[in-house]
Amino acid sequence: MASKPSGPNEKVDPVDVALSDLVPVRKRTASKVVFSRLEANIRAVGLIEPLLIYVHQGQRFIIDGYLRYKVLVSMGVEVVPCIIIDNLDLYTPNRQVNYLSRSQYRVMLERALTVVDEGRLTASLGLKRIRPGMNAALRAALAAEVVAAVDANRLTMSAAHHFVHVIPERQREIVALIAQAGDASGPFVRTQIMRTPPAGRTDPPLRGSPWARVSATRQKLVDRLVEAERRHDFFQGLYRGYASDLVKLAIYVRQLITCTPIVDALAKSHPEDLALFRKIVQQYGEQAVAG
Repeated sequence: MASKPSGPNEKVDPVDVALSDLVPVRKRTASKVVFSRLEANIRAVGLIEPLLIYVHQGQRFIIDGYLRYKVLVSMGVEVVPCIIIDNLDLYTPNRQVNYLSRSQYRVMLERALTVVDEGRLTASLGLKRIRPGMNAALRAALAAEVVAAVDANRLTMSAAHHFVHVIPERQREIVALIAQAGDASGPFVRTQIMRTPPAGRTDPPLRGSPWARVSATRQKLVDRLVEAERRHDFFQGLYRGYASDLVKLAIYVRQLITCTPIVDALAKSHPEDLALFRKIVQQYGEQAVAG
């Protein structure tokens, strides 16, 4: 049973509620990775944070915990601990969380390994491994200086992945520049990679190379410009046709309202139409005469 929290809701009751009695309010989607990790966490350590529900007209609405609810349904759980609030607070606990960055997440995992064995931690978080070491293919593509910098924690693994797009000689030059500038950050490394002349790049370019991305981005921009020009020509032609039809209409209407018997008949039976015809002639008559 969950403990009673403190906060702006003075009356909160931890209770066990059947999942079939709960009604989601805000449905959201999640990737398979997020869903599987949440399921692994619940299976390993149980439901740490109860669902937050609000009772209205006899129905129990889920205010916070929709993904946990979906995971529990997929697991076949019938009863779940819930916290009932007595006022509808849209700023639920999950909306007040400051999520960890990737580097902070990595530091958290490293510290957790000092008190929890790796098998239990990977099972709880749905991970394949905690310490993603350098695989053989990446190690073979990198110069010895780059590998040594990664092993000595002078260069991050994410930064090291950028080096595969340049030849070993250029990799050594960039490692020297990193040491000289004292900057091993990702932006600095990517900048040096992008400044590599064609002779220093891998041939043929590897999949996902920065130059391929630049070329693809340039092509997308060209395609968008071509599409914008095509649409401009289309609507310009449409407008010209529309303007031409208005001028022709003004000519026909002018001929209509200059016929005295027709004007008399319209004035007697359809004065609104006659007023409209005269307005058309007034607006477009000069263009009709000029045409």
